[in-house]
Amino acid sequence: MKTKFTLIELLVVIAIIAILAGMLLPALSQARKKAYKIQCSGNQKQCALSMNLYTEDWKGFFPVIHGVKPYDDPDEECMEWWEALGDYGMKRQYLLCTEDKAVLEGFDADWQDRISYVCNGMYLFGKKKDKITDCSKRIMFSERGDSGAGLSSCCYDAFKNVSDWEESVQKERHGKMANYPFIDGHVETLKFEDTVGDRTESQNQHFVSEYLPAYLP
Repeated sequence: MKTKFTLIELLVVIAIIAILAGMLLPALSQARKKAYKIQCSGNQKQCALSMNLYTEDWKGFFPVIHGVKPYDDPDEECMEWWEALGDYGMKRQYLLCTEDKAVLEGFDADWQDRISYVCNGMYLFGKKKDKITDCSKRIMFSERGDSGAGLSSCCYDAFKNVSDWEESVQKERHGKMANYPFIDGHVETLKFEDTVGDRTESQNQHFVSEYLPAYLP
């Protein structure tokens, strides 16, 4: 004889499938977010590599913010820091984080050049890399803030007190943490407070004491 599912048996099977799906979906979501974090970290490593290649060609100097303006065309706009790295492997795709909603199409149709990472402003004013004594403890980039001044910035004022610039960076883009590439090229996923310590110059990894002895007012 052929047997058939009863209505109760069918409902039990559906309930089991729903429970399994409910258990699996959060795990898939976490896996996807982890993949995005790794992709973002890879992007930042490429940015850091391009920056370091630039310094090797330019006698240790980092690119100057809003610099490199053509002498033969005074009306030409100045290049931003990432544009100066075009000959050193920098690509548009390396500047975009999948978890950064502000770079997605439709967020702001009037600005198509928004980037996901902002450069530490301490390096962008004619500074030399070889003056830094420990490149593994100095943060090169941070993830760009999602609102206010952060949306319109290409760098942040790390030479000032932390409270003056922290709203320009995103602290929790990847869970409760964010990615931070360092001058030596490695990238760490950290809590923001771990990068600034007690917020004094000596513990703040965004601040370069070799360039300044104390925060600027």
